[in-house]
Amino acid sequence: RKAIFGMPFQIPDAETFSLIGYETVLERANFQIYFMNSIIVTVMGLPQEAISVLQEPPTKVWEQAVPTDPCIYRLYEIVGVYGPTIKALIEEKFGTGIMSAIDFEMAITRVENPKGDRVKIEMSGKYLAYNAW
Repeated sequence: RKAIFGMPFQIPDAETFSLIGYETVLERANFQIYFMNSIIVTVMGLPQEAISVLQEPPTKVWEQAVPTDPCIYRLYEIVGVYGPTIKALIEEKFGTGIMSAIDFEMAITRVENPKGDRVKIEMSGKYLAYNAW
């Protein structure tokens, strides 16, 4: 980084040349899938827009009782399994109430792990105590 920002127009040498950024892109991108989809579109004479459609994961309509998109279903499953415990912990720490979904922040980060990278989801919502009317 020092070499790049210190002398941006200098030709890289053995000390400053690195392929780390390219390795990261190649690891995270699905070039094989994109390439195969491009071949399918070309061979079958489909419009170029078909490439992006072929890359979309299969999903079903949200109006169903249980989501069928794998990622959304897992989040739904987490709430279904841990929801009562989360509710009990919120009530234990704050009292009877809810976490706001309006005054709400969320952060999603990637956490490297030797067994496979992990998804870290942090949610922060304003606590709203139940009011007695």
